[in-house]
Amino acid sequence: LYVDHSRSMELGDNKDYSNGNVQRLVERALGYAFQLDSDGQIPVIAVDHRLWPQVIVDQSNYQGIVEARVWHPDKMGGTRFAPIFHDLLNEAATTTEPIFAIIVTDGSPTDAQEATDLVIELAKYPVQIKFLAIRAVDYLTELDDLEEQRPGARLLDNVDAKFFDGSDCPLLTEITDLQFADAMADEIDTWVADATAKGVLA
Repeated sequence: LYVDHSRSMELGDNKDYSNGNVQRLVERALGYAFQLDSDGQIPVIAVDHRLWPQVIVDQSNYQGIVEARVWHPDKMGGTRFAPIFHDLLNEAATTTEPIFAIIVTDGSPTDAQEATDLVIELAKYPVQIKFLAIRAVDYLTELDDLEEQRPGARLLDNVDAKFFDGSDCPLLTEITDLQFADAMADEIDTWVADATAKGVLA
């Protein structure tokens, strides 16, 4: 689980760390991930223009984990997604197990072209990417619907993006557990079927 640690998360009226939005979204995502993970320990990694050291989270320490160990208020950086995708490529190269990567964010990256190219490369590996955005992000919509802009560019659709601003999914303060679970599970079945048919999943 990767958490956007860029300055934009705390600019203007957003204050998504201070107002608890990041913690809310991380906790909901972890609750879902604990049901899928084989050992119940989820690496949580803050990312801005770099990757921060991973924090191992389990059911004993997930509450308040963002403020306690993920957020560094005086050291927030820019928004880049390429470090995440490089990390996933490295992980995919060392395992045959499928990877379900969750990315919590609020905006578009400054490295959109590089990030898109890496997503296309990741489509060759058993990696599905779920973006959980606090608000709608044009870049994520484009990435989710990449086939419309670049038909045949990637082997299979490996990205799903959900926006928790009322436009796509209910607000974080209003969404029910069932609605959140539905959002998390969306496109998993179709990705598994497509990845299996194309030899990405055994």
